[in-house]
Amino acid sequence: MRRFLWWCVICLFFIGCASERDLQTLDNNVIILNGRVNALEEHQHQQEIKLKNQEVALKNLKERLDSLGKTISGLPSSQGKLLVRLEEVEEDLKQLRGQVEYNQHALDQMQTDLQNEKKEVEDLQNQVFSLQTTVETGLKTQQETIKDLQEKMKVLEKRLKTLEEKITYLPTKERKQQAESLYQQALNLFRQKKYDQAKELFEKFLKLYPNSPLAANAHYWIGSIYFAQKRYEEAILAYQRVIKSFPKHSKVPSALFKQAQAFAMLGDTTTAKILYKQLIKKFPKTKQAAMAKKELARFSKKAP
Repeated sequence: MRRFLWWCVICLFFIGCASERDLQTLDNNVIILNGRVNALEEHQHQQEIKLKNQEVALKNLKERLDSLGKTISGLPSSQGKLLVRLEEVEEDLKQLRGQVEYNQHALDQMQTDLQNEKKEVEDLQNQVFSLQTTVETGLKTQQETIKDLQEKMKVLEKRLKTLEEKITYLPTKERKQQAESLYQQALNLFRQKKYDQAKELFEKFLKLYPNSPLAANAHYWIGSIYFAQKRYEEAILAYQRVIKSFPKHSKVPSALFKQAQAFAMLGDTTTAKILYKQLIKKFPKTKQAAMAKKELARFSKKAP
């Protein structure tokens, strides 16, 4: 079930990535087309300038031709050279008109191409806007779906954990006997001073039966194993688990006393005294409190 939900999330994520790539591709196409439109507009501007210059030249040439025609009409017919020149000018005029017409046609075609390019850019921009809207809507939907799936996963994981605890720690008679048997094996090894083997079984016991009534005892004996091995820092931590996790357990006074002893063995008599006083105050009627008083008295005799 967990794997299925995660696959759903991953699939939605990759769909979102694909939409973002499409949007980036369209943005790149719009940039390219805008560049082409700008180039066409610049080329059109240059052609318009060129056409305007040709129109001015044509106008000047026509004026010269009219003036020359008037001059020739007033001359005698013997002026053949001037007639030939006039014909040449007329031929030049025809060619110039043809070039002007060609440039005008090219300019018209360019304007048509420019309009087509602009239309294509507008179409692409509309597609980009549409895709942006789709992607934003899709991402929002995906985020909501992912959030919903995550909430469902949390609920399922909580239910699964509860179910596992009910199955694992079901207090059946047989299971209780198994726990007590394992605990007793570990305790027997401790009494035989087989500390490493005892510690291994106590840790196994806590892993299999963390909610057992004997769990506090198991933590206490692990602390005592560390103490016997002169691993005082680790012993202090193990005793602290008893004190913190099982504050009302009968092993707490013993854990406090042994913790104080461990600090004393490390040379920290100040902390040891504080713990002895705390033990006496919280558990005044216990034998550990009486032992703590003796330890404080011993410290007083040693003081200069």
